[in-house]
Amino acid sequence: MKEKKQSALSRLMGITGGHKYFTYASCVLAILSAWIALIPFYDIYHCT
Repeated sequence: MKEKKQSALSRLMGITGGHKYFTYASCVLAILSAWIALIPFYDIYHCT
């Protein structure tokens, strides 16, 4: 039988062990950082 392939997120959670909350927090902070990095482009677009 074929084994079902694990998703990347489930493999990552297996590696993190007891620090799953830190992993989720880092993902949220990375998304927030990406949005904040786009603010200057948004500002330039709307101010011209």
